[in-house]
Amino acid sequence: LLCFTPHRTIMAERTVNYIEPEVLAARLLGEVASERELVVVDVRDDDFDERVIRGALHVPSAEFPERVDEVLSAHSHGKDVVFHCSLSQMRGPSCARFFASEMKDDATSHVYVLRNGFRHWSTRYGGNPRLTEPRSAPDSPARK
Repeated sequence: LLCFTPHRTIMAERTVNYIEPEVLAARLLGEVASERELVVVDVRDDDFDERVIRGALHVPSAEFPERVDEVLSAHSHGKDVVFHCSLSQMRGPSCARFFASEMKDDATSHVYVLRNGFRHWSTRYGGNPRLTEPRSAPDSPARK
């Protein structure tokens, strides 16, 4: 949505919502039908440990502003993009809002933050290899 003023054009801010861990788990396991591809972006920094959500892309929050174009080019059309840090109180939401603000007008991604972050995820799903993997897994995007 655009709002026109005599001096400038202002984009209406894109919405960033929270996604519950149970919903994300069901999506990752294919238990919830969706036409949209799901991408998880882990923005933990020095608290990035040996476990990650299966298939998550690791982009530390300290590097996110410099790497946002890389994430945008790969994930801004027709995907649900879920951001998280350890608690999803500061870095995850900040990176999600920044990603949403940098999306082009025609981008179709939906942007989410994992409620309660990886720490909560790990207590619920850390033992499930279908949902949580070692970051050293050979095919894990988090290795990069």
